Amino acid sequence: MIGREPATSTYILQEPYEDALKSVRVALQSEGLKVPLEMDISSTLRQELGVKLKPCKLLCVYCPRLLLQASVTDIAVCAFLPLHLVVADHGPRTLVHFINPATIPQAGLSPGIRSSVSRLLARILQILGKVGAPQPDYPLTA
Repeated sequence: MIGREPATSTYILQEPYEDALKSVRVALQSEGLKVPLEMDISSTLRQELGVKLKPCKLLCVYCPRLLLQASVTDIAVCAFLPLHLVVADHGPRTLVHFINPATIPQAGLSPGIRSSVSRLLARILQILGKVGAPQPDYPLTA
């Protein structure tokens, strides 16, 4: 579809899954971001449906101060924060998928929610830039 941005963007980490997962967690924590919830997608699907997938985890990421500021303005922001990062095994490398920043302006969000999501995503992009690189197919902007 010409003119439409992909819904997700991807960073590549040049390290195996377990090492990359640790690197992402440490990088987020060192910048004051929290991961209050992790879901082991591959394990859950194996247990629930008997389907075996490569290792993959969903990390829910938020900034306590940003969440407080945003929720005072518009409590509906809690439907969008924490943001989701998907960390997936990709052989000798690891992929980190997340909402494409370019889709936020067109998402029909209120200005307060759009601003909060964009601010958190910009911080996450800075952090991911320290541990990985954008996948060339998806140009990233914040």
